[in-house]
Amino acid sequence: MLLVVLSAVVANAGGPLNVWNAEQRIPYRWDVSSPVRIYTDNGPFEIVPPQYTPIPNEKADEIVAFAAKQWTDVPTSSFQAQVVGDFASVGLPDVNSAATAAQVIGVENGGGLYFIYDADAKIMQEFFGAPPNVLGIASPEWADETTGTITEGWVVINAQARWAGDDNLQNYAGVFTHEMGHSINLAHSQTNGAIAFYGDTRGPRSCATLPYSTALTVNDIETMYPFINPKPGTGSGLAQSTVDRTEDKAAISNLYPAPGYPDTHGSIAGRVLQTNGRDGITGVNVIARNLDNPYGDAVSAMSGDYVRAEAGDDGSFTLTGLTPGARYALYTDLIVNGGFPTMQPLYVPEGEEFYNGANESGDGVTDDRCQVEPITAVAGSTTTADITLNSVKGAPQFIPLAPNAYARTVSADGRVVGGAVAPGGAMRWTEEGGYEILNLTRDAEGWMSRDALTFASDTLAPNGLRVASILNLGSTWQQLPLPVAEAPAVVMGTGCNSVSSASRISADGKAVSGLVYVDTNGSLPGQTCKVRPFVWTAAGGSRLLPVPANFRSSRPNGMSDDLSTIVGWQDTLGPRLGVRWVNGQFEEFSTPALMVGEAVYVTPDGSTITGANAGPKQNPWIWTRDGGLQQLGRTGPNFTAVALSASDDGKVVGGLGGSVSQFPGDSSGNRAFLWTPELGTVDFEKFLQAQGTFFEGWILWSTVSMSADGTTHVGSGAGPRGGAGWMIKMDKVNICHAPPGNPGNAHTINVPFVGTMAEHLKHGDTIGVCTDSQ
Repeated sequence: MLLVVLSAVVANAGGPLNVWNAEQRIPYRWDVSSPVRIYTDNGPFEIVPPQYTPIPNEKADEIVAFAAKQWTDVPTSSFQAQVVGDFASVGLPDVNSAATAAQVIGVENGGGLYFIYDADAKIMQEFFGAPPNVLGIASPEWADETTGTITEGWVVINAQARWAGDDNLQNYAGVFTHEMGHSINLAHSQTNGAIAFYGDTRGPRSCATLPYSTALTVNDIETMYPFINPKPGTGSGLAQSTVDRTEDKAAISNLYPAPGYPDTHGSIAGRVLQTNGRDGITGVNVIARNLDNPYGDAVSAMSGDYVRAEAGDDGSFTLTGLTPGARYALYTDLIVNGGFPTMQPLYVPEGEEFYNGANESGDGVTDDRCQVEPITAVAGSTTTADITLNSVKGAPQFIPLAPNAYARTVSADGRVVGGAVAPGGAMRWTEEGGYEILNLTRDAEGWMSRDALTFASDTLAPNGLRVASILNLGSTWQQLPLPVAEAPAVVMGTGCNSVSSASRISADGKAVSGLVYVDTNGSLPGQTCKVRPFVWTAAGGSRLLPVPANFRSSRPNGMSDDLSTIVGWQDTLGPRLGVRWVNGQFEEFSTPALMVGEAVYVTPDGSTITGANAGPKQNPWIWTRDGGLQQLGRTGPNFTAVALSASDDGKVVGGLGGSVSQFPGDSSGNRAFLWTPELGTVDFEKFLQAQGTFFEGWILWSTVSMSADGTTHVGSGAGPRGGAGWMIKMDKVNICHAPPGNPGNAHTINVPFVGTMAEHLKHGDTIGVCTDSQ
């Protein structure tokens, strides 16, 4: 019986390793007792303007044969393939349209591998719906399900994406070889490509010194890395057209081993284990590098790559093809980019680390992630090397949200996050279930009540304009009615980019604040779309909030549950100024002695308010009923510094502290800050690092919300795979405790973050794990 084993795969977005029998770890394979039969398109290879000379079909056929020879000539592999004819020889037409593509793809044609030349990129666009700049798509398509034998596959080469001047297809040959690798069931790999394309580190990210120093060259990029640059002269296409790196040779040999393989080489096998040293973790890249030839002789595998993706506790990996007698450094490696559809590549907060032999453990204090225990490869022998991810006992836990999922609010108990998914759409996220998109309005924020059951966001009206809306979970979005504006202003229904926009939902979910666009009816020329603040409740409907006569725009940012305190901003002809509405009456925070910027957050009982840019240094600030207005410190000189969140008692504050220093990939320089009365203002990243919390590859830009007790924080940042949100759980923290009267007996203790930490700081203890010098 035949079945379809895989859908299409693009050159830069995914390469499958289809597993036929996960229990016995057997992948799908072609029968290579005789060469796999390759058929090439009838042509033409490409269609070009009259002033250009097209590459003849014969040249493209030569490159197909070249690619087949690359995979065939690996001495440790039994794979073999050869071109035996064109499509006409088996009764197929030239494939030059979506209709003719359907005669090859999705139809069983008697077996073999079919190379399609997409002469004008119309197959990419019309058949696959892919952009015209996709280089290639490939798939092993049909297999005998009783034996796991692939019987038919195809490759599509986009002729229009080759570079001008590459008339012999020498540089575009890398696309042919790469795509043929997919069609014979090879997955993507990451050994050297991420270093060349993305500046990834050559070993564990946090290790300043590595046990090897050889320079990487373009010739070291593996053929099956997810990206290829086929530009003549400066690109990688020529280098990636050949199968001469250990990584690619081992990959093809694992699928199609020659007699005696892998016993002619050394192997390393093990598991990537959770910090408990027991449970495996699937989806972590593992690399072994020869200390004397670290890029030419390197092999990688993703943990769990020969089992089903659901086997999250497997964590197994096997690296073969190692040079007998060579010494290898083994380490975990985070995937930078590209598709790995065998399983989802994981972000591991514990970070990258070297295998260090007997010292390998889950203890981040005693297990030095940069210590290397080289493994000597022995022919016919497999060395067992389990790698246990590191954590520091008692350290706050870092949890990344999915890429492009941004936190805005967190539930009172810290279990549910509300926010947005770029490029648009309110979302609800839990650690157990990931995120659920609640709407798809572009650039819409998602604000959540403290019980995580009610949401505010913007949805689109029939005329395409945005309208503030509310959602009770399990129901549908309801657009909020527009308030009635006093003369001479009228609420705008058309003519502006939006009708209204939600800016916050109350903690109890019973009120929504936002802004509405109004027309001044000609009384203020040039201001036909003024922004006015409003608040909505189910009982009272929508009503405008009062503003002074000289205002230009104003918006509320939050409200207490009883609506006695609503906070926000207004501007006249200068910067935004912090304002509040107390029992419906408008007030400014600023005084002649102290300019106060935007008020951002108010606790559910109205007792604490936080905001941005107080005083000449533009500090974050906090206001409490008992203590009045207080400026908080900054973590850097950047203009923007804002307190975005607070615990319900006002004793924990978080936000954006200002710029610190610029790092590669960090365009803003912003850093999250943490404040308590005892700590003062501290860089949140440094606070967590002192605890032993590891969030390798992340920059924490700002804390945007926290649980009622201040022990769970959520925020935004930049992660290894782009911008995203994060969560920090810190019910307890590590303190270096020096007993009174016996400072020489300092030792690390783990204490509750709320309350107990403050008591220890008062008598001289310090934040974090004790170091040798303490």
